[in-house]
Amino acid sequence: MRVRTSAAVAAAATLLAIGTATVAGAAPARAGGSLTAQPVPPGAGRLFSSAQIDAHTTWAAGMWTRMNGKAEVDTPMLLSRDDRDGTGWHEVRLPAYDGGSNEINSVAAVPGRAHQAWAVGLADSSQGDGLPGRGTPGPMIADRWDGHAWQSFPVPLPDRSEFGGLTQVGAAAPDDVWAVGWAQILDSATPIPGKPGGYQVEDHFEALAEHWDGHAWTRIAMPDQQSFLPNRMAVGGPDDIWAAGYDGQNDVPEIQHWNGRAWTVETLPSTGLAGEFYAVGVDASGTPWAVGRTVLTETDTGHPLVLRKTGGQWRSVRVPGVKGQLGALAFTPDGVAVAGGQVDGPASFALRYDGVRWHELALPAGSGPLQLNGMSYGAAHGLTVVGDVASPAGPAGAVPLVLGDR
Repeated sequence: MRVRTSAAVAAAATLLAIGTATVAGAAPARAGGSLTAQPVPPGAGRLFSSAQIDAHTTWAAGMWTRMNGKAEVDTPMLLSRDDRDGTGWHEVRLPAYDGGSNEINSVAAVPGRAHQAWAVGLADSSQGDGLPGRGTPGPMIADRWDGHAWQSFPVPLPDRSEFGGLTQVGAAAPDDVWAVGWAQILDSATPIPGKPGGYQVEDHFEALAEHWDGHAWTRIAMPDQQSFLPNRMAVGGPDDIWAAGYDGQNDVPEIQHWNGRAWTVETLPSTGLAGEFYAVGVDASGTPWAVGRTVLTETDTGHPLVLRKTGGQWRSVRVPGVKGQLGALAFTPDGVAVAGGQVDGPASFALRYDGVRWHELALPAGSGPLQLNGMSYGAAHGLTVVGDVASPAGPAGAVPLVLGDR
């Protein structure tokens, strides 16, 4: 439980926030290739995730930041690229949204249903913040594309929520879709004498796992509900769902698994003093991987954390010669691709692991500090990496960024 003083609650979650069995890895070599910037529609904003929607189409999702008078307002953003039309990246019109600032955190294709996909985001803060007499926030964005039009199936927050959001969506089938996220739950709000509208607030965060059965969303209980914060999820099959994030009470990485009956907490090797996972995925062989950050000392800002599960155990894959955290993961014919950056500095990096050693993917030079948040791979477009590049002149301080290896 958290205790804080607030006149107006403002809560938001931003995704960019040595193992007992270690696979050796040499320092990154420079033979991994290069990533180049691709033109995107102009405007201030950020991209958080990318997904291959079909054999020809890649999506990138995030938020635009625009000025409304003197206030910055974030609105959902979805970009698309189809290799058949030669037009490059263009904006996709989403369902009308007139609530508070919001974003699309994740998009995912639906297997077995051509051109169908989902997009998820945050709750609508314009309807209230959960404190007495101030209304309650609206539901979380969950929109389905059927190849021709959008339909909205928003996900309600738990009772007494101050705010919340869905961080990732994934599908095993049209009637078997999962989304994970978080909610900030109000425990108590005590008025502060002499401070109108001010409250002494006690609250906590709860993990959310939502399942779509083709008709409605149902919340499925997770272990460590009040301490686990799932940043990302991955679908390996109907009975093989992975959620990765961290234990907020102990500040250590955590992975949970859905086996078709219940969510369970995975046993992980010791990786350091603290840490988090920011991406998780399942490769073509069915092997799950998770990447993020490990903190080795009280003064350490972090080192890349990579785990994969083989032989029934999670094992560390060492990433030598690099500092920072990993926030993106994708699987390519040439190996596992990751991207991230330094927590306390502007340096970003992208790497590819061929099963023996890491290879550096060269980034564009002279474009300003980069934030790399998500990636995907498709046969038509190759590797796509999304994020933002610093732009102090813009309202968000950043503009959307898409990098590709083709």
